[in-house]
Amino acid sequence: MLVLSYLGPFCLIPLVLEKNDPIVQWHSKHGLVLLIADCVTGFTVSFVGGILALITGGFLFGFVSLVSGMLGLAILILHVLMIVKAVGGERLLIPHVSIYADRF
Repeated sequence: MLVLSYLGPFCLIPLVLEKNDPIVQWHSKHGLVLLIADCVTGFTVSFVGGILALITGGFLFGFVSLVSGMLGLAILILHVLMIVKAVGGERLLIPHVSIYADRF
């Protein structure tokens, strides 16, 4: 269940099924907040990239694609790191993101 907590939309499965396990709940909530942050970040990069591509006539499209790819790789590495920490019995707090998971 800890691995599912950080695999995108699958974070809802442990959130619903393991209501009595506080460790799984903590990781599921953080996985959900991380998923939302990933979506917001991806949308923002795509939107700004699209606007820049329109303004510059496609001149910055390669740069925006490179930044988007690097961001995707960083998000993948973060998810793998979170899974490894969760399976090892540790918790990893992400600054400015994890504070929202503790609110619900």
